[in-house]
Amino acid sequence: LECNRILCEINKLCEDFEKSEYYGKKAYEINPNDPRVVCAYGELKVLTGRADEGTELLIKAYELDPVGQGASNGDKRLGDVMLGAYVKGDYQQCLEYDKKIGKKQPIAWAAKIASLSALKQTNDKEAELNKFATNYPDIVLGDEIDKLHFQDATVKQTMKEMIS
Repeated sequence: LECNRILCEINKLCEDFEKSEYYGKKAYEINPNDPRVVCAYGELKVLTGRADEGTELLIKAYELDPVGQGASNGDKRLGDVMLGAYVKGDYQQCLEYDKKIGKKQPIAWAAKIASLSALKQTNDKEAELNKFATNYPDIVLGDEIDKLHFQDATVKQTMKEMIS
C-alpha cells in the first residue's frame, strides 16, 4: 500500500500521469479508507482533468482524517479541497471551505483569489491579494501556481491570469 501511494506521488511530481494513475488506483483499491491514499489519488484526479471526482476524494480524505499525519491542523487538507473546487469551477464551494481554514498555504490563497476573480468580486479579490502579500511577503503567487503539475497547462495559465 505505502509503496503504491509513494509511487503515485513521485510519478505525479514527474508528470508521468499514467504511472501515477496506475499506482494511485492500486493503492486506493487496496485501502479506499486510508486518508493519505485517498488524498494522493484525489490530487491526481484534480491535476488530470477529473476535478469533480478528485474533489470528492479530497473531501473524503478530510472527513477520514481532518488533520492528516504529521500536520498540526486540517489546513492542508482544506486547501486541497479549495484547489479542487476551484479547478472544477465550483467557486462557491472553494469559498465555503475557505471559511473552515485557519492559516492558508499559498495554493489555497491562489484558489480563493482565482475564485473571487471568476465570481467578479473584484474588491474582495484585491483585499485577499493584499492579505496574501502581508502574510507571505517573500512569495510570488504566480510562482506557487507554476509548481502545480497540471496535465493540461491551460488550467495553470488560466489560474495565473485570474490572480493577476
